[in-house]
Amino acid sequence: MGKIKGINYYVVSVSLMESYTYLIISSVTGKETFACGVPNLSPDKTKIICGGFDLAAGFVFNGLQLYQVNQDSLKPLWYRELTKWGTNELAWMDNSTVIAKKEFLDSTMNSHSSYIKISNCK
Repeated sequence: MGKIKGINYYVVSVSLMESYTYLIISSVTGKETFACGVPNLSPDKTKIICGGFDLAAGFVFNGLQLYQVNQDSLKPLWYRELTKWGTNELAWMDNSTVIAKKEFLDSTMNSHSSYIKISNCK
């Protein structure tokens, strides 16, 4: 997919038989980090948040992952597996707050969405 602008990491989209993932690769060391979604870099370039949404099939991680950006590797800060909703769309408001498009399914498997603010992403 290309280089993450402003830091020494590349993103590769990986398609598997019935699922997918993303690899974030350090251009300094070649160290690979698996991510559940497209990485979103914080404005101060110190954190990456990723989100995944797969409530229907359940083949990929459904949740959020937060990483600290280091020069040669990413350090996992936290992750949350979600059971009632997920997201593929995230945007940083500031260095510790993210807006997420919250996607969820009703009892007939119809998709609905709303927006939420996730605070204290540190």
